Amino acid sequence: MPPVVAHDHMPGVGHVGERPAERGCRLDELLVVPAARYTTPDAEVAFPPAANYGLN
Repeated sequence: MPPVVAHDHMPGVGHVGERPAERGCRLDELLVVPAARYTTPDAEVAFPPAANYGLN
């Protein structure tokens, strides 16, 4: 399953992540803006290669 993108630390994966997890999917959460950068969210983030998730 592709990573669940969490835009910041506040909401977590919520229903978007909970439902697939309940159905046995492995979740990789990708946090875009860490808590330390919450007030200045222009943080750099490196997304993993799509091929890691079978998305070619």
